[in-house]
Amino acid sequence: MENFSITKQMVQYYKSVFENAYTMISLLQDYATNISATLVTQVPWLPEDAKKSIQETADLFQEARANYKMAMDDGFLKLHDMSFSSFDDMFRNKDN
Repeated sequence: MENFSITKQMVQYYKSVFENAYTMISLLQDYATNISATLVTQVPWLPEDAKKSIQETADLFQEARANYKMAMDDGFLKLHDMSFSSFDDMFRNKDN
């Protein structure tokens, strides 16, 4: 039973670390996107096609980031739902 609680704590810790890192990366990426969008709109010599492609790239980054977050959340959910009833057996010596 001790291995189960240790494993559960490890999963919760890693999920917390991921959530914090994801939040920070999201904030930085959103900030960079806002700055680049502001700069791009102020540049008069940049063609509209280039401005559009820059915005599409930023949208693709945000979509990929959201997909990554969803995949990680699904993984943590599956790991949380996983039964660790045989977890203790993995650490026992099979010869005994």
